[in-house]
Amino acid sequence: MRGALFLSLSLLLLLSCAAAEPYEFASLVIDGSLTNPVMIVEEGKRASISSLTANISWFPRERPGQDVLFFTTVPDAEVGDRSVTFSLTKPMLGAHSFDIEYQVETAADVVEVVLPVTFPLPPVSPDLVTYLHPTETIDINDDISSLAADIVGGEDDLFKAVVSLALWTKQHIGYDLSTVNVEASQPSSWVLENRRGVCDELTNLFISFCRSLGIPARFVSGLAYTNAEDFEEGWGAHGWAEVYFPGAGWVPFDVTYGQLGWVDASHVVFAQGVDSGKYASSYSWLGRDVQVDVVGMQLAASLVSEGELLNPLLTLDVRPLMPGVGFGSYQLVEVEISNPTDRYVADELQLALVDGFSMVDPAHQAVALAPGESTEAYWRVLVDEGLDAGYLYTYPLIVQSVRGARAESSFTVVTAARKLSLSWVDRFKEDLVAGESSPYDEHVSFSCEVVGGVAPRPRESIPFMCSLMNDGGLSLDAVEVCLESSCETVDVAAGASASVSFSHVFAEPSLYALSFSASHSLVESYSFVSLEVVEEPVVRIENVSAPASLDYAAAGIVHFEVVHAAGVPPRDVMVTLRGPRMRNTWEFAEFTGVKVFDITLAGNALSLDDDAFTLGVSYRDDRGARRSVVESFNVALADVTWWQRVLLWLESFW
Repeated sequence: MRGALFLSLSLLLLLSCAAAEPYEFASLVIDGSLTNPVMIVEEGKRASISSLTANISWFPRERPGQDVLFFTTVPDAEVGDRSVTFSLTKPMLGAHSFDIEYQVETAADVVEVVLPVTFPLPPVSPDLVTYLHPTETIDINDDISSLAADIVGGEDDLFKAVVSLALWTKQHIGYDLSTVNVEASQPSSWVLENRRGVCDELTNLFISFCRSLGIPARFVSGLAYTNAEDFEEGWGAHGWAEVYFPGAGWVPFDVTYGQLGWVDASHVVFAQGVDSGKYASSYSWLGRDVQVDVVGMQLAASLVSEGELLNPLLTLDVRPLMPGVGFGSYQLVEVEISNPTDRYVADELQLALVDGFSMVDPAHQAVALAPGESTEAYWRVLVDEGLDAGYLYTYPLIVQSVRGARAESSFTVVTAARKLSLSWVDRFKEDLVAGESSPYDEHVSFSCEVVGGVAPRPRESIPFMCSLMNDGGLSLDAVEVCLESSCETVDVAAGASASVSFSHVFAEPSLYALSFSASHSLVESYSFVSLEVVEEPVVRIENVSAPASLDYAAAGIVHFEVVHAAGVPPRDVMVTLRGPRMRNTWEFAEFTGVKVFDITLAGNALSLDDDAFTLGVSYRDDRGARRSVVESFNVALADVTWWQRVLLWLESFW
């Protein structure tokens, strides 16, 4: 039975195990090109053109975290700070192209917010005022202003206030590809009203939120990588924001990608400004009866090399509420998140979806932590009801962040374990969160354990002992200590301890998880005991076969099988085959399953007076008790000659 019940199954983990993506590295070297094709079209019989000028203002530049390693143009052009200017003299009619090829080295985490900045901000310097004003697409109305104020609430930390604005935008505005090819971005007011937009429009709304609260923010555009299924090329044009933090500078926030306070190294900046207006290109020409048709900029990029993987920054510790639950049970997953660095960190966590349970809460959760700060995140999951009752399932719990922080744990699922309701899990979660603010919890320790040190058996009364230690200065009267719904009340004086005994009967062998609680107006504490209830080992001797008789000079086969039929594995096993004139013994420290024996029995080992043989198996159970099982059979000595009788008589003296 145990062999079937505790077979751990392999589960399908829905978390990417592919090679690292470009956004997972701290630095990258990227090759790219910007192609600007145009067509000079004849519109009359006297068509001519003496000059054509193209001003391209969307291209990579040197900036902190972005080094331009190589930059060339075809045809030759004048490269300035604001634009690349191509000039053609007497160009031919037909197709032309103004191309830029470049190589850049980029880095993530260029700007760090180390010191806390109080929010709201005081009046900003004149050079930042322009980044507070509304524009055509980054507009501000009453709905935007009042919603932004509601989102930040009473938050007085600028970093956390900005993160809350970004998270609301990401979580409440749907990413809508139907507007990708629209020539002009929709204004923020339209995006808020319709609750949808592309990266430019999500970023515009986020910037509108910031500016409405007096926080300088600007629009950044360029190149970035994504592995989203909707973008086959991977690399493409992208827009994000930068928010100004006094003492730190312009800090990037990519609302679309969920990178808050940083952007990955696949982001290549081409332009920045007060608005998401088109920076790409403008054309002028001198001629007659001609028209210059702009086809549109074409972008391409490829990865040359990667640096080191990103530093995770956060530390994670994941654990389940109960070590084991039953089929169809809810489970609470708690993750403790710590920021051991000297900087602010915002990151997004994901609980990996496993085949066999479903998420009650969203798989992704974001956190923003000050230097040295810790917090908790919780997920509620529902285990499938229709699992195979013959198995014990081990479910992995894997939590991973965008920046690569990772933690793993697991819990078991078996049919006989406790089935937790959603309301019970919710109530426990509320107690956990409320308990974090209890000032007396640190003075009380509460633990429970099985008494006796031996493996519990089904249908036996199993004793448990719970201990309460109160090392604080207050007496705790009438502490309610409970095993499930069975409760006892105990007083625990200041500096003293107390214990409470319980007993419980388990009907079937299985893996069980019991929850104990200690409740008082000053204290709420829990203890969990996971134990395996097992049957005693059952060993049988089966399929015994032997010849009914043998001649003195003949031989035969004695066949038998020793079977571990149920319960825990037997230990110190001794198998004995004993006959009138023979004894064979086999010893095993432990065994499970079936052991097959085929023993050759010689006729001259038989006796004329006694034809009885005994098979015996002696073993110890998990509690150390010696047990045994015996089977017998007979093999007669047949057709014995007078000379063989003499030999048997002589051998009896040896």
